[in-house]
Amino acid sequence: MVTLCFFAAMIIENRKIFLESVAEELVKVHGHQLQDVVVVLPSRRSRKFLLHHLSQKLQRPFWAPQCIIMPQLVSALSGERLAGKMESLCVLYDVHLNASAHPEEIQEFFRWGKILLNDFQDVDASLTDPAALFSDLRDVREIENWSFNQTDLSNGQMAFLKFWTEIGELYQGFAHEQQNRGIRTYHAMVKFLVNEPQQRLGNLNATELIFAGISSFSKAEEKLVYRLMELIPCRIFHDLDEYYVNEKMHEAGAMIRKSGLPVHSFVGQYFKSIPKSVFITECSTATSEVLALVNDLKNLNQESLEDTAVILADLTSLDLFMNTLSAQNIQVNVALGIQVKSHAYWRWLNVVFKIYTQKSGRGIHYRELLEVLRLLAKEENPEDKSILKHIGTSHLVYYRKKELEHWLTGFSAYENAILLFDQQVECQEFLNRVLLMLPSFPIEDTLSQTVVPALQRICLRLQDMLSKYSYFNQPEALALLFEEVSGDESVHFEGDPVNGLQIMDLVESRALDFSHLYVVGANEDHLPGKGDYQSMIPFDLRQHYGLPMPQDRESMYAYNFYRLMQRAENIHFYHASVSTEFRGTEKSRYITQLEYALPTLNPLHSVHHRKMKIQEITKHIGSIQADSFSEGRLDALFEAGISPSAINKFINCPLDFYYRYILGLGENDTPEENISVADFGTMIHDVLEDFYKPHIGSYPTEAEFRNLAENAEAHLLEALKKRNNVQQVDSGFNYLALRIAEDMLKKYAHFELSRLNALALENILPQVAAVESVLWKQIDHEKYDWKKPVAMKGKADRIDFTAGKYQIIDYKTGKVDEKNTSFRKNAAELFLAKDKGKQLQLATYILMYAEQNIHLDNIEAGFYSFRNFKSGYQNLESAEASVSEFIPQFESAFMEWVKSVYETEIFEHNPDSKFCQFCV
Repeated sequence: MVTLCFFAAMIIENRKIFLESVAEELVKVHGHQLQDVVVVLPSRRSRKFLLHHLSQKLQRPFWAPQCIIMPQLVSALSGERLAGKMESLCVLYDVHLNASAHPEEIQEFFRWGKILLNDFQDVDASLTDPAALFSDLRDVREIENWSFNQTDLSNGQMAFLKFWTEIGELYQGFAHEQQNRGIRTYHAMVKFLVNEPQQRLGNLNATELIFAGISSFSKAEEKLVYRLMELIPCRIFHDLDEYYVNEKMHEAGAMIRKSGLPVHSFVGQYFKSIPKSVFITECSTATSEVLALVNDLKNLNQESLEDTAVILADLTSLDLFMNTLSAQNIQVNVALGIQVKSHAYWRWLNVVFKIYTQKSGRGIHYRELLEVLRLLAKEENPEDKSILKHIGTSHLVYYRKKELEHWLTGFSAYENAILLFDQQVECQEFLNRVLLMLPSFPIEDTLSQTVVPALQRICLRLQDMLSKYSYFNQPEALALLFEEVSGDESVHFEGDPVNGLQIMDLVESRALDFSHLYVVGANEDHLPGKGDYQSMIPFDLRQHYGLPMPQDRESMYAYNFYRLMQRAENIHFYHASVSTEFRGTEKSRYITQLEYALPTLNPLHSVHHRKMKIQEITKHIGSIQADSFSEGRLDALFEAGISPSAINKFINCPLDFYYRYILGLGENDTPEENISVADFGTMIHDVLEDFYKPHIGSYPTEAEFRNLAENAEAHLLEALKKRNNVQQVDSGFNYLALRIAEDMLKKYAHFELSRLNALALENILPQVAAVESVLWKQIDHEKYDWKKPVAMKGKADRIDFTAGKYQIIDYKTGKVDEKNTSFRKNAAELFLAKDKGKQLQLATYILMYAEQNIHLDNIEAGFYSFRNFKSGYQNLESAEASVSEFIPQFESAFMEWVKSVYETEIFEHNPDSKFCQFCV
């Protein structure tokens, strides 16, 4: 038998859902005359369901009861307005400004002000004596830190103690200021009403007051309810199960057991009497969870969908879920609001605020500039596209105002853009400019239609707060205010609140019941969550004064979870083995509890486990069929000349080759704030190109090599300046990269000096034959029984003529080993193995340079590696065959490879290669 001695329990049919039972009670007592009944519910959504059940019971038109939530009840009783979080923070800051001799800036205050505000509300909710509490708090801090004042305190310690003394003064000042302004926080309003509900009760105009489905009451709320019971008939309906109420150690029943209110609860044995099928699905990632969920939902018929709810424990999965679900023909109703902060327009506005608050003299970063301009640009305007492309490829990282005025000439939204980038304008004028800009945003979907007005409301609210609170009239404070105000703003999907698939979080599910439940994100991190509880009041002091504790919040969450599970027949949990931060995570403890408890409650309960590795939505195409288009592009490629890098690209990954050379996508050319690997090599190449070019037909002298070493930094900076791709090299990564490049260049100059001296001893004088020389060879394709023209092309960094031989030199900033320049007699293997790319490159250079009517025995090709500089010039060589014997075989192998490329039916990704930028 249920042991609930402190309330009247009503055992009801186990199949009857909670709000249906409440509706039945209302009809039984009041019939159709419900207009004077006030029902206080936990959420606005539960109001829709209650009215739905009433209409089914009455089957005729009726006057609906007044259905409200607790804040509305409190506001109606007081006749005053409840203050929002931001307004309350501003009031508290005003008090801080007047109370403290050294008040902090608003940005610093917000860090601890929000915590203090929550503590003040807890004090009000608990009806605690604030004077005693804050006096003890000050004493505790003194005892903890300074051993009963046996030694004199430093100025810092005195300031620290003064802060804890001022907390009590802040509380009193905050309460007084709220009264002066005619506003109060919710819990302050409840505390105020506890002392005088008689004078305020007339605002309700009710014959009965019913509280239905509210999981718990604070001490102040309980006392208010007691006072109301003295004046008006009141009933409190809880929805409970014997299992967790009678089990004294069960956290879901803790708050109910602590309650002192006379509760008229609906108590059932749902966990014992309703057989439940629980399916626990372990997925690899959060994305896999959503895909598994959508796959399972497809198996439900329309009737089942009407009695189904998807509970999102991880709210970040909502966007992915909605996008994935859009392909299914399923009627949905989203009880959750989508945060404005998740929309692209908010991110755009956030970048504008970020630019406005920048103090750096470097200017606006190109990424932020592009993000703002892309939204303002018009797709049909070719000038806009040209400007965006130029900014994205100009290698200029920061743009100052004068540069912007120059670069943006011809931009369709030039005036608006320049106005937004003016960092000297006052805050009110800045908001005016943003408000003028918002209506021009493209409205392409339903969500955008609601987001733009929401952003306008946010900006108008910011303007209102600027007029009331002068301390926000500075860019940094305004940006903070924007972040705080927009953080609470949400937009909602339209939908039938009763019919269709219901999508909500656990809090929104209060008082509602469904036969089929799908819980996504059922990991401990989200269900119930990490439980971070920030407070300036130590937990032992909170417990002593009866303030809410972390376990109280956990108990309420547990009650909401188990209450929702009571009547459900099919329950699906989806949890990930890897979190969104790519660290290990574990399933929710609630799942473990159910796994243990259900078999003991009813042998008909069943628990099923499955481990699904759903292949996530991949953004790459695994293969592309060859066709007439690809054949035509191959014809053009081989006729114009194929480079060694293109050959190696096909060997490494045919699909990557297709993207870059068949489709012609090429490489993304974007500015880099730091010196990239490509910039690093190009920088040294440019210096050596400029150094050797004046000496074609001769060779640099010892003095010139010494000058190169002594002025290496100046040469490198000049090379960077020409490319204009790095702004600062005096600190951080760029400084280190410049120092490394300088060291490499100096070592190269010293190597050349040593080589020059060694050649001089043999009376050999080298000559620079060419710098950045374009190489080309037309293959005699008919010789290889091939009817299409084939050519090779490439570019040699430098070609020297030394002692009757030509040496082709390619600079490498990476490492080159001996195995990278040695070959075996079988030339065909160079076109089969991925690790033979360097040998293939050198062999191609020799084959092409031989077109200059130079005998193969007189041509060498090699690398100079700046990493292993001690190896000097490393030429292509072999112990099995001479270069003159190998190159003809290489040409033949090359033509066999050409034929195999044309025979390719499918360009596939090589699983041994990394995905390129176009695959992923």
